[in-house]
Amino acid sequence: MIPALTDTTDRAASNGAAVNKANAKATTGKSTGPRTVALAQAQAFHHQSHTLANISIYEQRLARLFDRTLKQLREIQAERRELEAGQMIDAAQILQMHEEREVPYDPAQDGFVFSTAEIETFIWRRDRIDEAYDVPERQWSRSPACQNEAFGEFSAAS
Repeated sequence: MIPALTDTTDRAASNGAAVNKANAKATTGKSTGPRTVALAQAQAFHHQSHTLANISIYEQRLARLFDRTLKQLREIQAERRELEAGQMIDAAQILQMHEEREVPYDPAQDGFVFSTAEIETFIWRRDRIDEAYDVPERQWSRSPACQNEAFGEFSAAS
């Protein structure tokens, strides 16, 4: 994904360079008075209008390609974050089970990419959020961010 975005950006930049090259070509070797430059640019535009139209079409295509690729990248990243949130909940449950049994636990054995420290931080944060909402003077609804899977199985009524 990232190489495709970079390639698209590079190609769009090279199209702009082609336009500059056409303008430079039109004025090369001539006097540089304002009228001469304007006339040379007008002639270059007239002679290169088809090329400039093609460049414009290519830039539009590249922009659409870039937008589609960026959208796909964001969708993939969102899916990955959602998957990791679910896996963190599972890893936390398994780690707590091992701690209750006083058995060492290596998350990698269950296919998790999280370190034990990351899982413990997640558990600590989840417990702190639970504790904060259990205080009687704070009996309001949890924020939507705290109700998602990344923070565990929360409901607004708990």
